[in-house]
Amino acid sequence: MKLGKIDAIHDFYLKMFYLNKKISSNLNYDLILIDEAQDISDVMIGIIENQKCRKIYVGDSFQQIYSFRYASNALNKIDLPSYELTFSFRFSNSYAKFLQSYLNSLYTLNGSKNIFLNGVDDNRLTTKVGREFLDFNKQFTIISRTTFGLIQELIKHIHNKKKLFFEGGYNSYSFMNQTVYSIFYLKNRKNEKITIDEIKNFDTIFELETFAKETKNQDYLNIIRFVNSYGDNIFEINKKIKEYLVPNKDEADIIFTTAHKAKGMEYNQVIMTDDFITKKDILNRKKNLSFASICEELNIYYVAASRAKFYISLADLKLDYKEEKD
Repeated sequence: MKLGKIDAIHDFYLKMFYLNKKISSNLNYDLILIDEAQDISDVMIGIIENQKCRKIYVGDSFQQIYSFRYASNALNKIDLPSYELTFSFRFSNSYAKFLQSYLNSLYTLNGSKNIFLNGVDDNRLTTKVGREFLDFNKQFTIISRTTFGLIQELIKHIHNKKKLFFEGGYNSYSFMNQTVYSIFYLKNRKNEKITIDEIKNFDTIFELETFAKETKNQDYLNIIRFVNSYGDNIFEINKKIKEYLVPNKDEADIIFTTAHKAKGMEYNQVIMTDDFITKKDILNRKKNLSFASICEELNIYYVAASRAKFYISLADLKLDYKEEKD
């Protein structure tokens, strides 16, 4: 990258800026306010801490969901006086307490810190839990854990002639792009049609899947599941989506998003898909999930579950599940 032989990515030029201490240590600010401090890089922490000025870090450790980008929680790394913000203006207090209790069952099971929530007084705002409370004649939002979970839910709606909107833009979801086409052609052994150079290195979709698992390339794994599940139908699915796609959120009957793209957003009515973590996943010895990965999965659930203002259909955490004895 330094020689210009390949494109410079954000992480590269940020690190180069950080290493130039003459510039990066003297930005001449009086005050720096850092938002989303639970999900910033160590390089950013280094740049900020090198400044000789006041700093205010704002964040929520329970919304730390970007470990796959090697993000760090600055709130746990910097020794400063701390003040708690535990009040949400988005949803009612009764829902806040319900969600707090619901999630803490699994935070406790994992041996991690419990979440504490307060909401708006119930006399001012009511947030109801349950699919039966949603009004499907009004706009609602579907939030999934994974892109594949979103496409499964999307397929249930594309024949209803509903106007569709994708948070962050449809093209950002990897439903249909050159990578999808290339993996489709790899599966069907039409390797001469593959346009993505990296995928050209594989002879079969099985080889690519093995590589994706070893390198934890979730984008490839999602696309492989999509192609394996729907085959030739992926082209018709894409055609239907584009037929009902609208450019503005306010025009949509249904908003589709993943939990990561929904972060910071607010919706009147929410349906969570069934691909979020459950008690069964945590107790499943075969999955062998680490303490950190369970924490993050519960955080992802919390981010999704805290987007709703009036009505929400929650993903089932399966709290009644009991571990099977050998």
